[in-house]
Amino acid sequence: AAAVSFGTFCQTANNLSDVTAATARSNLGLAIGTNVQAYSGVLNTLATSAQASLDNRIINGDFLIDQIREGASVTPAANGYAIDMWATTAAAALLSKLTFQQQSATAPPNFKNALYVLAASAATPGTSDYSLLYQTPEGIQVADLQFGTANALNIMLSFQVYASVTGTYCVSLRNSAVNRSYVATFSVGSANTWTQVTLSIPGDTSGTWLTAAGAIGMYLAFDLGCGSTFQAAANTWSAGNFLSASGAVQLVANAAAKLYIANVRLYPGSVAMPYAPRAFGTEMSLCQRFFEKSFAPGTAPAQSAGTADAVSVVSQAAATFGGGVSFKVQKAKAPSVTTYNPSAANANWRDATNGADRTATVGTIGQNGFQITGASGAAGANNLIHYFANGGL
Repeated sequence: AAAVSFGTFCQTANNLSDVTAATARSNLGLAIGTNVQAYSGVLNTLATSAQASLDNRIINGDFLIDQIREGASVTPAANGYAIDMWATTAAAALLSKLTFQQQSATAPPNFKNALYVLAASAATPGTSDYSLLYQTPEGIQVADLQFGTANALNIMLSFQVYASVTGTYCVSLRNSAVNRSYVATFSVGSANTWTQVTLSIPGDTSGTWLTAAGAIGMYLAFDLGCGSTFQAAANTWSAGNFLSASGAVQLVANAAAKLYIANVRLYPGSVAMPYAPRAFGTEMSLCQRFFEKSFAPGTAPAQSAGTADAVSVVSQAAATFGGGVSFKVQKAKAPSVTTYNPSAANANWRDATNGADRTATVGTIGQNGFQITGASGAAGANNLIHYFANGGL
């Protein structure tokens, strides 16, 4: 039999006569008296929700996963991460002015978290200054959008914002070479109120857009304050590296200004759809394609953070010891690996049996794991170490 879409099924059910409704109830195994039209409406809602969650090309758009900071406020270094999948960058003059934090106190109704951005101190961006929060969807995840071709698909970008400063804000899309840009504007008309934003963006038929696994497919960036060098006409594709439009709110220039972002969703099409979260385990696995830690949930990577869930190797002799560590999820690319002593302020193994440290050396790193050794082990000693793997694009 030919496949029937949910939409076709539901439309047919909604048009059933009383006689054919009885037949439909029988075919579907529904009890006598069941309203087939109402039943189809439930299925349609489920189908819409499933499509909404599967189509989202943004990972951790509801900011539930924070392996990196575990809810701590941070002022990242240049190109540092505020939370899993969401990076920040700024010109030197603006680098220390903004803080970022996963939090739940001001989350949207019916949702748990938002990302909180605070202008801890004010600084007016110079001509070539910039500050932004961004995510880089992987090339393979956006390949079907066909950007850079005549068949480029239109996309929808939706999110919720809560800001202490009213006005026009900007969000941008750029290719990996940052020579194709689309700056979209959105308005915050009421301060300290959640605002739903839904933007329709035409697909870009020009430029080079990478589609390989492990490559940057695109940049999605929220402007937090940029100079004129990075400003362009809004709501059109431009050749160049642009993040904002003239007249936009510069959050970083307003001391104590607050911005909350929640439920970010990017998907193909031209029809607005509600935000539908993926299962938490699914979202965690998607994040772990790029970031992974050995630390227990709730513990941010740090030295001397405890032995729970640490990698453990027993040295069989008074000699070099070690082995291979397999990642929980295959990485998009070979990550960097940072090690942490669970019981001291260094990056070495902890010999828990003898209360000593053993020098750690990370060897070959691949997408599926890495090799690690320890020097001058003691026979029969239990050696412990933590790691954080960063494969962010």
